[in-house]
Amino acid sequence: MMHHLNTLPTSPMLINPNVPLPLSEVILRAMAKDPKTRFATATLLARAIAEACSIERLPQMTLNKSEEPLFYRNSGPLRDPNRQVRRSANGMSSFLGVSQPLSDISSEHVALPGQGNAGKQTIGENTRPTTVPLALNPKTPVPIPGTTAAQRVDLPQQQTQNGGRLATPSMKVPATSVVSSAIAAGDLKLRSRNFLSPVALAIIGSLLLLVVVGSLGVSLLFRSASTPSTNGVVGHVFFQDDALGKNDMLHIEVQNVPDPPQGNHYFAWLQNVSGQAIPMGTLTLQNGSATLFYPGNANHSNLLAFIRGVFVTEENNGTSAPAAPTLSAKVYQADLPAASFPYIQHVLYSLPGYPTHASLISGLFDSIKGINDKAVSVVDSIQSKQGYALTQRQAIRIIELIDGSRSARSSGDLPASYPDMLSLPVGLLSSPTQQGYIDALSAQVDKISQTAGDNATLRQHAQNVGNALADLKSWIQQMRGYDAQILKASSLADPAVMTAALQLKQLAGDAYTGRTIPPNGGPTDAPGSAGAYQAYVECQYLASLDIKKV
Repeated sequence: MMHHLNTLPTSPMLINPNVPLPLSEVILRAMAKDPKTRFATATLLARAIAEACSIERLPQMTLNKSEEPLFYRNSGPLRDPNRQVRRSANGMSSFLGVSQPLSDISSEHVALPGQGNAGKQTIGENTRPTTVPLALNPKTPVPIPGTTAAQRVDLPQQQTQNGGRLATPSMKVPATSVVSSAIAAGDLKLRSRNFLSPVALAIIGSLLLLVVVGSLGVSLLFRSASTPSTNGVVGHVFFQDDALGKNDMLHIEVQNVPDPPQGNHYFAWLQNVSGQAIPMGTLTLQNGSATLFYPGNANHSNLLAFIRGVFVTEENNGTSAPAAPTLSAKVYQADLPAASFPYIQHVLYSLPGYPTHASLISGLFDSIKGINDKAVSVVDSIQSKQGYALTQRQAIRIIELIDGSRSARSSGDLPASYPDMLSLPVGLLSSPTQQGYIDALSAQVDKISQTAGDNATLRQHAQNVGNALADLKSWIQQMRGYDAQILKASSLADPAVMTAALQLKQLAGDAYTGRTIPPNGGPTDAPGSAGAYQAYVECQYLASLDIKKV
């Protein structure tokens, strides 16, 4: 009941990557907690859905001029009307449960030179603390926020194009129909002109087959030669969040595992800081790969708060859980990076002395997600010309999320005549008296890089987080300027206010999902592209553990 009243629905585009961003926004608006935020008429809803799906016109439907869509249109000044929507093929298996990639749907930007919440979430008038569950393999998509452990199943491998990224056919003309038509037309011409005889086709086919097979062999040879040494690493332990803002679950995957003797099985254990071995379960062995999903305890305790390591033993007491591990039969071990782990805990568990109890990355991600939701509401309410009061309230919330409530007030960004809406002790940006989420997170990530030693993978993930934080700081500073302009405007009907609101919304979307810079098909972890989503993913990788054979 409380979820129904207060919890925002998961964005449809995070659940199904085939749902375009405009349609996702229409769905969320139709489900808004505040009735005034929803569509006023069914005609407006139908029109918004049609435009979100790139339908050029609605036959047999008459729209009044007064019933123009309020916000969800593709022809806005900051949205490319010819945008491409990223589609996925089949699902992709993930170490971390049910996974679909976050759609690479964001505004496209021309590449520029040099570019390569613990807070509460609100929509309308409802507030709630929010979290996002993300943890994944670097080459696999992310878990769906809000899914339960029972819903997490592995899906078949997904094929990608364009250097590992999904193809992005236009929604208006499905690429499959174009290709099919071209093939069909070409086939008719060949047949009608008797272009090649069956013998010639067979010879050409054989030659092509030899070329393909030869190229594949050379490719595999070079790949094998260029594959770096794993230093004895045979698997990984990944931590996972079940939407409570805690890394309270983990997933184990080990490769090239031999079958145990008849009657034996592999059993995984979590070792805590006091040395106690906590049973996690029997690994499932299939085709040489051993896997285990551990759902955590009933209290959803953050495993990073007390974990010391993970190990696997070979047990022979049937299928029941052994009371204690057979240490002499330990076969695999995963240890924490001792020098870096305290700072990893600060990023993904808590930072001692910091005014909030959530992890730094959760606080940052939730704050930016909240700003994105509110920026949409600001534009919508200004366009309706009847929601100026809501515009003001949402703009107040945004400035508090950016500066922190006290700093927003003392800096003058929040006018003295306006009340606090959130009362947040920490903002995204630092103030003279309080370090913000971005700077606090940057400091911890820098320490991880300094203590990573010869762990090149850990250093790379830390660098990727740093890239995202640099982008976020720049975008959020610009957002603060636009939001302050809205708050200080003498009239919200001024066209300049609408321009500022659209710029705010654009930047908020980029900060949330990342910025697309062609020729990339979607946001990346490179400078100028990464946003909060990419930062969250890379932070989750900081805690992944290497499994080695004992």
